[in-house]
Amino acid sequence: LFAAAASLLQCAALISGDAKTLCPSHLMPPEWLPRCRSANLLYSSSQEVDKRLLPEVGNGHLARKVKGPSIFAAGLYNGDAHGSTGQASHRARIPPYNVWVRMDENHKEVWKPGGYGEALDVEQATYLSRTHDPPGAKGVQVDQRWYAPLQEPTMLVHEIELWNRGEEEKKVDMRQWGDKTSWSFNADLAPKETVEKFGFTRSNTHAVAGETKAAEINNKTSFALVANRAPEFVKLLPHRRETIYAITVVVTTLNSTDPLASALRTLSQFTRNNFAAARKLHGEHVAAWRRRWDYGRIEVSGDLALAQVVNSSLYYIRSSIRHDWPHGLSPGGLSSDGYSGHSFWDMETWMYPPLLMLEPESAKTVLQYRFDRREHAKRKARECGNLHQSYCPPGYQSKVAPEAMMFPWESAHTGADVQYWGGRLGPWGRFEQHITGDISFAAQQYWYVSKDRDWLRHVGMPLVNGSASFYFARLEYMKRDGDSFNYRKVMGPDEYSWPVDNSGYTNAVARKALLFAYEAAYELGFTGHPYWDFQYRAEKLYIPFTWGVPGMPQRPGGFHPEYEGFPKPGRRPQAKQADTILLAYPLGVSTNRETNLNDLMYYERITDPSGPAMTWSVFAINWFGAKNYQKSTGHFRKGFANAQAPFGVWTEFPSSAPNYPGCINFITGAGGFLQSLVYGTSGMRIKKDWLEFDPPPPRATGTYAWKLTLHSFHYRGWRLRQEVMEHKATYKLLGGSGPRLCLGTRGEMRIGRVYTWPREKKLKIRPCKPVRAAVRKRRLQNERHDIFV
Repeated sequence: LFAAAASLLQCAALISGDAKTLCPSHLMPPEWLPRCRSANLLYSSSQEVDKRLLPEVGNGHLARKVKGPSIFAAGLYNGDAHGSTGQASHRARIPPYNVWVRMDENHKEVWKPGGYGEALDVEQATYLSRTHDPPGAKGVQVDQRWYAPLQEPTMLVHEIELWNRGEEEKKVDMRQWGDKTSWSFNADLAPKETVEKFGFTRSNTHAVAGETKAAEINNKTSFALVANRAPEFVKLLPHRRETIYAITVVVTTLNSTDPLASALRTLSQFTRNNFAAARKLHGEHVAAWRRRWDYGRIEVSGDLALAQVVNSSLYYIRSSIRHDWPHGLSPGGLSSDGYSGHSFWDMETWMYPPLLMLEPESAKTVLQYRFDRREHAKRKARECGNLHQSYCPPGYQSKVAPEAMMFPWESAHTGADVQYWGGRLGPWGRFEQHITGDISFAAQQYWYVSKDRDWLRHVGMPLVNGSASFYFARLEYMKRDGDSFNYRKVMGPDEYSWPVDNSGYTNAVARKALLFAYEAAYELGFTGHPYWDFQYRAEKLYIPFTWGVPGMPQRPGGFHPEYEGFPKPGRRPQAKQADTILLAYPLGVSTNRETNLNDLMYYERITDPSGPAMTWSVFAINWFGAKNYQKSTGHFRKGFANAQAPFGVWTEFPSSAPNYPGCINFITGAGGFLQSLVYGTSGMRIKKDWLEFDPPPPRATGTYAWKLTLHSFHYRGWRLRQEVMEHKATYKLLGGSGPRLCLGTRGEMRIGRVYTWPREKKLKIRPCKPVRAAVRKRRLQNERHDIFV
């Protein structure tokens, strides 16, 4: 174990260097070179990349780490929600069927015409490999590509192209293996009769079927995996090429009433007629991903290493989600069972915000995931305060409304709380209750960006009303310089300190939830109780503040203690991760510049340097906002230091940390880092009725970037572009449909026209005309009906 850890530490390295280093033209295949230089392809000449740092291929429905031992499917879990049957809930591991070309164990690549190496093409969502000279087949070039077709969500594809570049016939030996067992499933080979019914035999098809061993809550899931077997060897005439297709299809009862039949039917579709349909798969897959990148992406000019990390980070999040399959996001992505594959606050707070502007349909599925599981959130709200449940104070259950929703700290397939181990709920599940507010805040941001009234009525309002109803009952009255409400015994994002009273972040996000429920109700024509009560409690909810800054008593403006009584007497304060600084960005609760500076300076000193990756990106965003560009540079660079070479795979902790690597591939960190561009270098803030821009210069990142571009972002049905340079920023309306947008004092934006603005000057983009009161009244008369479902 120690040797493995030491090996991984030696392999770990930040992506860095110029084009010559990152794209060595004397080694790599020449057709890869332009894609590498455009930051769409990440290359490695080494055959000794640690397997844990290999990237994944995924389509949001299925994913696997390249050459890894498991396939994972979104929504497929094994284990009891309470962990009382011996298997706690975890993402279920599906055993793959692997095909490979036999190579000598000690084979070392040397340069040959055509180059060699391995690469992740993030634009095409494809992993590539080129090697030469299999045993007994000198002169044969082996090209391989792995991908998860975006247009075929139940498939994984491995293509092997063999090219005999010599003058003699060559024989290439193949190897293949697949298991029928997994500790997640009761499984076996599929019935012979069923396989033959679809024109296959056991000699040409690997087919496994079974079901999960333990149900989350009376809901065991069945699955089927089918794959075509490859030939044992391939004979190649001189100068001939041949492609072998290794297709895997995985179907579950989440998307089929008969998984085995569905899987065999799909495999038949792509293997018959000598793989005629399979030959089109990669081209269609590339086109689908090309559209996805054109729809929303970030571009970096002047720093290839930074551009590679940006593109790979967005790829890793996108490969774990799709707009038509709302099954959540996990800190370790879809290609692993890191953090058991569960959904946490990471989804709404760290991964969702960049998706909101770059791919709003996928962001919408995050909220749909929560909405679809609302009944368990209601049940959790009712049971809060019971034995072995989350903490709620005495008297809470007499106040909680039937529509109240308390979302669990960890969620899997059903939405039940799965933070249990051995039948006992851990401290995170008992006390870390800000997640309900995090979900409500995400809903608020979606509403502000989309103004989708149908969504607000049918999805958004039930979510935020339920969240606010929970907080309404959970808060406790306290006479403190007039009426006041407390939120006692909680755990904030700083998980080193619990339970505490009046966590600044928890109280702030609860306040946001209460106020937005009031706002959404008014928008939909609902007034009176309990909405006035939501507003009253929000305004009276205590958020710790003091005028004395610890260690800096001379500083004006005061600061926000992390919680009431912070720091605890006799204890050196240390914060695990970003907590109180989140009051400025993303919450926007703290708007006083001096206070924000004091918060940043104080918590910068006491935050654990070995904490999770996304912390430093939030520091960078807030230093950008404070216009302190000396401070922002180090934090921005540290924000992507956990993206490990050569493929930008994220580790939870930096290589210098004693707890390195933590979760791999840690897309929570990728989401935090992407926020430092989508909201940091762009200077964007989402307001109720407009977008505000106040971008820093690209040099504030401490990189070589001289221009940073939001190539496409979305607002009110429109697609826009922003480019930021040292002294100017440009804005362009690319297309779409929605209310006419006005840019600052320039009036209505026209499609295709470039608008130039001084970078140092703030800018607002907003609908040109507000909705008139008469129009709003007419809408409400047409829309009004019961929404509390």
